[in-house]
Amino acid sequence: MPLGLRPHFLGDWWIIVTNVGNIAENENPECFVLTPGEVKRGTVQDEGAPQAFWLPWDYYSKERFKDWDRIGRGDAAVRNSVRVSGGE
Repeated sequence: MPLGLRPHFLGDWWIIVTNVGNIAENENPECFVLTPGEVKRGTVQDEGAPQAFWLPWDYYSKERFKDWDRIGRGDAAVRNSVRVSGGE
């Protein structure tokens, strides 16, 4: 997956979706869930000019990154932040 010349590893989660354009009617795209730190650790740089960065398929396509449960329930984080701030 190309990341450009100066990648920024922002966000809470990176969702990589593959095989969107090449799937049959009864198939689904493949989705991979990574943290920005995991993306950064797997990033490699081209050796030739202009030295673009990219995330190799063999890094992010591992079975452990297919687990959507890594994200958890989004509403749980919101409830906890409201409690901490005294909003409930």
